[in-house]
Amino acid sequence: MLLRESRPLTRAQIMERTGAYGDDPERGRATFERDKRALRELGVPISTVIAEGDEGATRYTVETDDYDLPPLALEPDEHLALVMAAAMVDLDRRWDDVALRKLGGGEVAGAGVRAALPALDALPTLQHAVAARAPARFAYRDKPREVAPRALVFRSGRWYLVADEGEARKTFRVDRIQGAIELGDDQTVPEVDGDPVEALTVDPMQLERDDEVTAQVLVEGHHAERESRRAGVEVVERRPDGCVLGVRVINRDAFRTWVLGLGAAAEVLDPPELRAEVVAWLEELVR
Repeated sequence: MLLRESRPLTRAQIMERTGAYGDDPERGRATFERDKRALRELGVPISTVIAEGDEGATRYTVETDDYDLPPLALEPDEHLALVMAAAMVDLDRRWDDVALRKLGGGEVAGAGVRAALPALDALPTLQHAVAARAPARFAYRDKPREVAPRALVFRSGRWYLVADEGEARKTFRVDRIQGAIELGDDQTVPEVDGDPVEALTVDPMQLERDDEVTAQVLVEGHHAERESRRAGVEVVERRPDGCVLGVRVINRDAFRTWVLGLGAAAEVLDPPELRAEVVAWLEELVR
């Protein structure tokens, strides 16, 4: 905004035009100061101006000459390395092409892209939260959530935020975060030991892709006791020949693969729509 405007803006004008600071003036001012400090720490040259006739109101601006990068003057081998690196991964909103052009590298289209990743509007905000150890507040599944972000991970075609909510480590599908993400102060999330990504590698059925449903699955024989110890599984009923297990399903692809892996020892009982879905999938495999 400050780069686009022809004249400096006051804090009130910035807060009004962005609409990102809420209705609480005190909280809005604190957030504004935090954002200003964070931008300056990132190297954005925000200048302050006291203009005549403003009754001493401070205005803010970013001079283009101060902000733009100077020409990189890359050597031919450096230019080639830049194009090759950018060609390895493609973001679907062409962020990489724009960035590469700004660095003097030209287009990457047709340069042999190896992987295509979805680019979501929330990613830069969440990446800052992870790097700066800032708490994040957002709506998820129609509920307000306040979390301590730990990592952003791309897995099975989706972006996931690994974060601590209270004492529990959880994963949130980034494309299912609703509305704006509000960040707290930097460096206020306590550091923890261990690899946060381990939360994504335990069980594929707990890697969220779909709306959550609880399935009841009859597992027979020696498989029953072993499968009852899986994450997201509880014993609903014990039978002479096995157990009816309640299975938390948020990744139907992984759930169907699990059922298939148990062969004749597993039968999906409930809910009817999930049972029908599994039956149709198995029939399609047979065909």
